[in-house]
Amino acid sequence: MGRGKPVDLWICPALEAEPLRRAGSWLARQPWEALHPLARTLEREGPPWPTSHGAWTLEFDLDVDEPLPLPSSFVTFGATEGGQGAWQILQHLWEGSRGEALGPEDRAALKDLLRRCPEGTLAGLGFLYPRAGSPARLMLAVPNAKALSGWLGPRHRQVEALFGGLAERLVAASAIHPDTEPTLSIEAYLWRAEAWGELATRLVRMGLCLPDRARALLRLAEHRAPTGGAWCSLNHVKMALGADGSTTVKAYPAFGAEHPGDFEFP
Repeated sequence: MGRGKPVDLWICPALEAEPLRRAGSWLARQPWEALHPLARTLEREGPPWPTSHGAWTLEFDLDVDEPLPLPSSFVTFGATEGGQGAWQILQHLWEGSRGEALGPEDRAALKDLLRRCPEGTLAGLGFLYPRAGSPARLMLAVPNAKALSGWLGPRHRQVEALFGGLAERLVAASAIHPDTEPTLSIEAYLWRAEAWGELATRLVRMGLCLPDRARALLRLAEHRAPTGGAWCSLNHVKMALGADGSTTVKAYPAFGAEHPGDFEFP
């Protein structure tokens, strides 16, 4: 990413029921009407996901001049619990976020995406509220890049060339109506220290990163210990595949407090 380019800031306000209810009350006081149905869901129900390994995050695009830009909202999780199927979970998340049931066009689009990636398992649902039409984005975890051929066609080979043999987890995200948001993204989570070095090498070789930035990426990946009550690490790398054939890669550092319970919503 070059200087002056946009920066995505992801904030996870809370994880457990009671802090999430307080986060919902805070969200209800913000001037983001599109997120008020979600605020009511959080206040009423707490966690809006059917798993103990979920997270609700707000994503702010910091390339705008507004003091408090409208964020996107994502619910993401790992393996689901309680015997719920993907379709039941999607309907629950949709209604909790939008405040209304799935319409027939959205239902058909979601089913088509699931059909074209049969090896994918549900990993989340997001709403890109700052974009025109507030497109919804489906997220699926896949076992390998080839499983994405139904979404990406031959471009799944690009994903394999970058992440093959390195990523412990791959999550692909697509707008349910691609004409509203044509970019497909693939998040890669690397948990082995040696994998980061090889990833940095591949990024430079594929022309996706300058050598000095690859070195900076490695330095960030190596420093994970808490310092002064806070910690910093590298959470994941995202490959974005544009409809025009473009390919870009972003790295997402993670920052947190050693004792996150000390934070309170005003």
